[in-house]
Amino acid sequence: MKLLNPQQKKRQMGIATLSISMMLLFIITIASLSTARISITEQLVSNNLYREKQAFEAAQASLEAALDNLKQSLSKTPLASTIAGGGSSKLNNGAAYSYTYQVIDINQDNISVNIIATGYSDNGSGTRTVQQSAHFIPPLINTPIAPLTSRDSIWVSGVNITNTIAAPLAHSGGPITIIASPQGSACTQPAYCVTDSALNAMSKEGFFEYYFGLEKVLLQGLSEVFNCTECGEILDGQTGKIAWITPKSKDPIHLDDSNIGSQDDPILLIIEGDLGHLSNSTIYGLVYVTGKITSNNDNFKIVGALITEDRTTLQGNIILSYDTTVLANLDKLGRFARLAGSWRDF
Repeated sequence: MKLLNPQQKKRQMGIATLSISMMLLFIITIASLSTARISITEQLVSNNLYREKQAFEAAQASLEAALDNLKQSLSKTPLASTIAGGGSSKLNNGAAYSYTYQVIDINQDNISVNIIATGYSDNGSGTRTVQQSAHFIPPLINTPIAPLTSRDSIWVSGVNITNTIAAPLAHSGGPITIIASPQGSACTQPAYCVTDSALNAMSKEGFFEYYFGLEKVLLQGLSEVFNCTECGEILDGQTGKIAWITPKSKDPIHLDDSNIGSQDDPILLIIEGDLGHLSNSTIYGLVYVTGKITSNNDNFKIVGALITEDRTTLQGNIILSYDTTVLANLDKLGRFARLAGSWRDF
């Protein structure tokens, strides 16, 4: 056996070291490339997830826009044309959305639509579509049948009460006294006055919910709230809204010298507490008073309807005119509510 000399041994050890080094370098290179590939893949996955989420959020924004468009269309354009048109828009972050409507039911008393909303990511690579049904809820669930309605009693003198339809002039849960109206002592004639004990049997909350379908606190949350006692100047010129007056003091609310609402854009006016003077005022819409009305020698006009929870005393140069067009236009103040269980994520 031939023994290697020291120089040969050194050469072989160098070759072995070089081979091992090359092998380690190869392994490190493969590991680095693999790590880089994994990192790139994770980055791509992360980007895809981000854009998927971006598209989903854009679809949710599309739902809100579609609901808002329905709400706005109640006062601007025929609802049928809005439903046929749909809509689209671009968001500030570069994402975009579009929506269309499908009619479930549409008539004067029942409007239900299905909203199909699609969101797109900023680069167009991600899309998501969601679906939600919505139902129209009018501000008045039950429309009053008379220009003057009270859960309690009614006493009026010299008041001009008219009804444009073949319905009563006054509807009350208690006694009705009408003196010197154009029709004379109307209480003796059922065609003019209706005393309905069912109204008085309701609680004040139940009476309120009968007309509006909501508890007072919920409707107040949907209203523009005015805190005042002398409210004429504040409410003057207000149109097309649900206005809720909360008293600033214990005194009755006054609405003197004001023009509130219009035939095309009437107001739904909720007065929390008692109502006093309305001198030189004209109101188009529905006035609902949670307390009593005591108005002596006033000069005012309400076109639409007046409802009170407590007794009503009116005397003076007063006109109460029931107007179906004004009451119908209150639907512009309604809202579209999502139907529970109808949300779908495609």
